[in-house]
Amino acid sequence: MRRTQTAAAPLAAAPLAAPLLAAALLLGPMALGCSNLPAMEPPPPAVQPASAEVAHLAVHVFQLVQPPATPEDEWDYRHTPGYTAALRRTFQAQLQQAGFTVVLDRATPADLVATVQSDMPHERPGVATLVLAHRGRVVDRLSVPVHVSGEPPKTVHHAEEAAVRLVEAMSRSIPVATFAREVAAARLAEPSSVARSVEGAPRLSVAGAACPPPRDPLPAEPEPPQVECKIEPIVRCQPPSPVTSAWQPHPFTECPREVPSFVPDVLARPGAFSPRETRERRLDGACGDTPDTGTCCYVQFTAHVCL
Repeated sequence: MRRTQTAAAPLAAAPLAAPLLAAALLLGPMALGCSNLPAMEPPPPAVQPASAEVAHLAVHVFQLVQPPATPEDEWDYRHTPGYTAALRRTFQAQLQQAGFTVVLDRATPADLVATVQSDMPHERPGVATLVLAHRGRVVDRLSVPVHVSGEPPKTVHHAEEAAVRLVEAMSRSIPVATFAREVAAARLAEPSSVARSVEGAPRLSVAGAACPPPRDPLPAEPEPPQVECKIEPIVRCQPPSPVTSAWQPHPFTECPREVPSFVPDVLARPGAFSPRETRERRLDGACGDTPDTGTCCYVQFTAHVCL
């Protein structure tokens, strides 16, 4: 009986040892694999609400568009990384969370145009920069760091946190506060014929309103080239950057001076900005049956027959 009990002990332990050994073999690779998981971007902090002094501003965030509609879009499409485009969308969402009015359509009037650029080097902290402009005039430039998490080669940038910090820096900006007071004072002085849009930006009145005569002199018109050809001017108009009135003062800063050639011809000249065509188109849109917030018109001189 003693010999039988001694021989039976290992046989009884074998069924228990087998599952333990299989579990150890299974958990070993899983434990090693956890160390290879990429770092996760931490959730961003809650953005601080903007003060009432600046929160009334309507802001349009410049976004990457395809196909490009302007020379600025063409440059942006060729040089802007994908992570910068994502940062712009996050910044736009945080602007709304902070209390600002976000203007999505670039043709809709806005108080400020916000352009966000970033540089996020591989596995190193980066920087995000915000430029705020009004009709081509820079109101303020702000920058914040973009931190990273994880160890090389598994790191991640805190882009959402950077978007929050940019919005908060904008809310605290003294130049932005000064500009917001100027906008508020101008709105109080507006005549009753100028309507307000739901975004808080100035809009033109309904069709049929009387427009004031332009007071500022027009810039010089583009001149046709001096060649012995049958020259024909062709006018093309396109939406400008966001503006706040139909008749813009000299020198129409929201319109580029030239645009790429839009009609192929032997001269191969770009389209030149036409102040007269631009003003007439805007006044027609403001006082006609179809109100228009603005446009930029260009003249391209084409040669049909050259001697």
